[in-house]
Amino acid sequence: MSFDRLSPLDALFLHVEDDVSHMHIAAIGIFEGPAPRYKDVVNMVRGKLPLVPRYRQVVRFVPLDLGRPVWVDDPHFNIDYHLRHTALPAPGGDAELRALVGRVMAQQLDRSKPLWEIWMVEGLEQGRWALLSKTHHALVDGVAGSDLLAVMMDTSPTPMPPVEDDWRPRPAPSGMKLAVGAATDWPAAPTSSSARCGRARGYRVPRSAVPGRWPTACRRWRAWCGRPRSRASTARSGPIAGMRGRPPRWTTSSGCARVWVGPSTT
Repeated sequence: MSFDRLSPLDALFLHVEDDVSHMHIAAIGIFEGPAPRYKDVVNMVRGKLPLVPRYRQVVRFVPLDLGRPVWVDDPHFNIDYHLRHTALPAPGGDAELRALVGRVMAQQLDRSKPLWEIWMVEGLEQGRWALLSKTHHALVDGVAGSDLLAVMMDTSPTPMPPVEDDWRPRPAPSGMKLAVGAATDWPAAPTSSSARCGRARGYRVPRSAVPGRWPTACRRWRAWCGRPRSRASTARSGPIAGMRGRPPRWTTSSGCARVWVGPSTT
């Protein structure tokens, strides 16, 4: 087959998402020194795209939910859509940065495009700048989200040459081909308590998304369903509508990674 099927757990991240419960995650890197040119950042990411194939793929759902969604190449991939450029208002402190991250993360990713964005942020206090990465949980987990930023950057003042790239989008499979391919997965995806748990919580979890023979995914999903929620988190309105469990926490680090985003070699 010319496409990759999402894992059961990654498929669940798509199926439980709704208008108030977004399933994307963020990673942010704050850097000292003057910000590079935005064009250099674009060229840097463009030169590393072959290292992250999912950055140029979109999710395609199987007709009638007969199987888990698949990754297919985006025939209209445009890197300028995924890389954004902005700046903080003065004084560019933690409060302004939190407000920006909140606005960015409040917007759901467009599923008709690859499920990621990178924002270049200027105007931080003390002459700093930042890169904010926004990636859907179906594409990457929390730890790997930070690793992706490291993959995109250089570790020396001399920029690395772009990775050789002969990428051409492969033709997307037809609906019939997706349905036939999904039929081979049916024996490995029986109905389980994970699906019943999702339906009990009000989510539409099709049988195609149920982790059949993946016990780890089943345990994690059941544990998540049993997580206690506060009264505020069950509200369907307000700024924390749909939030489950504890609210997100901000973490800080006294360390400072030294990276370079130098002029492009292209």
